[in-house]
This record gives sequence, structure tokens and C-alpha cells, in this order.
Amino acid sequence: MKVSDIGEFGLIERIRKSTRARDKNIIIGIGDDAAAIKAPGHKYILLTTDTLVEGVHFDLKYFNFFELGWKLMAVNLSDIAAMGGKPEYALVTLGLPKNTKVSDIDSFYSGIKALGKKHDVKVIGGDIVNSPKSLFFTMDVFGTAGKVIRRSGAGIGDVIAAIENFGSSSAGLTALKRYGRKALSLKPCAFNSRSHLMPLPMVDEGRRIAKYATSMMDNSDGLARCLIEICKESKVGAKVYLGKIPLAKGANLKDALDGGEDYNLVFTLSRNKIRSIKNCRIIGEITSGKRIYLIGSNGRKSTLKDKGYEQI
Repeated sequence: MKVSDIGEFGLIERIRKSTRARDKNIIIGIGDDAAAIKAPGHKYILLTTDTLVEGVHFDLKYFNFFELGWKLMAVNLSDIAAMGGKPEYALVTLGLPKNTKVSDIDSFYSGIKALGKKHDVKVIGGDIVNSPKSLFFTMDVFGTAGKVIRRSGAGIGDVIAAIENFGSSSAGLTALKRYGRKALSLKPCAFNSRSHLMPLPMVDEGRRIAKYATSMMDNSDGLARCLIEICKESKVGAKVYLGKIPLAKGANLKDALDGGEDYNLVFTLSRNKIRSIKNCRIIGEITSGKRIYLIGSNGRKSTLKDKGYEQI
């Protein structure tokens, strides 16, 4: 059996089962957006890591090194945001071919620091290794939270909600593949292209939502994957109204459901808490059972098929 036979999420589940640790201080282990460890002072330590690999997650035809640094920080901060936490410190590992320009790494760290400064996240270390064939970058982020929001807290009758649009990054990637960097100057696709290159993690929003949410996840692998993971971990089903999914201009439902990398936050909460969250948009509701149904504008119902992006 090969890794490709079971896919990214099958591999995650296999690793989770084989490495399950017995430690009373581990509140959340493998399987959520970040791990959580109980710490002194009634706070939780949040730990997350993400890697960007050349040819898999980025192409230098349309990414520059500043944008790569920004995005590496963004994807990690989004995981902390999805747990309702505050990011604090970062470690960075560089996998570099020997011909990498020093000026490019300077630009890469400028991108990291530019986004890190917005959220008071400090880079405190890391590692550098030789990578013979291609670039890769890994970041570990450490955060804290007074309360952590898991994927597994959704209850029957909760609504499913978000506060931003879906599909922007996927539509932006399509434009970049078609037009290259010229996409950034074309009005129909400039915003979407920028959102793919330099996403904005919803760190402040995550902490506000955490006061009311019963479950939450970031939209890194598509809305479909968010719905599947929340329902699986919460042991519930869902109804999602396609006409209520807020789409970015120029994006379609496929971009929203399967594209990912919007780093929007998808969350559930009690219906009577909706007004507590600014710009809260309801897209569905949690139901009994295990199936997830998509309801079209004509009332036609179909079962959600998982086509979300997988890393492997």
C-alpha cells in the first residue's frame, strides 16, 4: 500500500492512531487545526506546523519570495485562529538548493516579518538544510488560548456559518496559471490573485468567534472538507444551502467547495448567538445522522462528495 492509496487524510488518521499519547496535559492531539497543551495559569499552549514545497504548493513563475514568506506565516496563523488562539512565536526551517540567492531569503523573511508584525508574532529560531532538487519552507507556530475551539463540538440544531467569501484563492490561482503575474494587473482577477499569494489569516476574528462557537475550522482545503471534518469529529450530519454560500467575485461553487486556501473560518454556533458575531452569514445547519446534504436554490437535494484538496 502506498501513501497515495489512502490520501492525506487517511494518512493523518493512521498516524493519529499509532502515535496517540497518554498525557493529561495534552488536550488536543493530532487531527485538529492545532494541538493544545494545558499550561500553568489556566491557559492552553497551541502548536501547529505547515510546509510549503516548490512544485506542490507554489510555483516561482507567479510567487516572489516576499509573498512566500507572508503565505507561510499566514497558513500557520490561520490554524491558531481556527482554535480561537493568539499566535506568539515561530520557528522556521529552510530547505534550500545551494544556488539559492541570499537576497531571495532576505525577501522571504521580510514577508514573514511583515505579517508577523501585524499579529505580534516573533521568529525565535529554526533550521537550515540542503535540499538538492527544490525549495521547501516549514514553520512551527506556538500560541496560547484561554479557551480552545475544536472541530468536534457541533450539536444538532446549530447553524453553520462564516463571515467572509469563499473561492477567491482558487479563482486567483486559476488566473495566475493562465496569465502569470499579469493577473495582478487585470481588474477581473487582480483581487483574487492577490488573495492567493498573500492571504489574510483571521486571527482577531477567530478569538471573537471563539466566545460563541461550538466548533470551528479554517478553510485551507475547501469548504467541502471543512464540513466533512466537522461533521465527522462531531458525529453529526448537515444541510448546506448552496445559494447562501457567499462567493468571491469571479469565483464559482467548485472554487468554494473544492478549492481551499481562502483561510476563511467555518464555524457552528447556537442560532440565538448569531447576532453576537458581526457579519455572520449562515450557510447551513447541523442535523442528526451522518450525511451532508447540499440543497440547491430549486430545493433539489444531493449528497456532498468529498473533492477537497489533499496534499498527497
